[in-house]
Amino acid sequence: MGAAAVAIVVLVATPEVVAQHVCKSVDKRGNVTYRDCPPPSTYNPEPVRPAPAVEEERPPAPAAEVVKPSESKPREPGRSFPWTSRSAASPAGPRQTYPIVGVPLLLGGMLVALVASIGYLVAAFRVGVWWGLGCLFVSPVSLLFLILHWNVARKPFFISLAGVAAAFVGYYVLGAGT
Repeated sequence: MGAAAVAIVVLVATPEVVAQHVCKSVDKRGNVTYRDCPPPSTYNPEPVRPAPAVEEERPPAPAAEVVKPSESKPREPGRSFPWTSRSAASPAGPRQTYPIVGVPLLLGGMLVALVASIGYLVAAFRVGVWWGLGCLFVSPVSLLFLILHWNVARKPFFISLAGVAAAFVGYYVLGAGT
């Protein structure tokens, strides 16, 4: 009895299972063909959109008003800290630079620092040949010489420091960071 029930279920269920994977197509003459169905896809074609209507050409927009040069915005007072930058998009505009003053400060400061550094090396060679060679070729020896021989190295060190400071001021006045 169990085998008969299984046979009935197989015979009844088989046409439905087979019908799921078989596609039926009819041509213009009425001929019917059966074949395997293509695999299901997730492709959904986009709906056909109507062509856009042609719009009439619009007249050009009026030109913007011209601001007279005599009407200028009040400037923001200068900032007191040199490390704060002012971008071109800020209300006060870009920082003013003075190249006439900056170039001599930069070049003069670099020249003073160079001459003072040579004087520092001369002072090191006067103390000893090994101190001079050490200051010339090994940078930590130069700091050690400054600490151990302060009386001899003090004057060229401060002159070099003043030259570097003048060069930095000249660099800033020229417009560094703008």
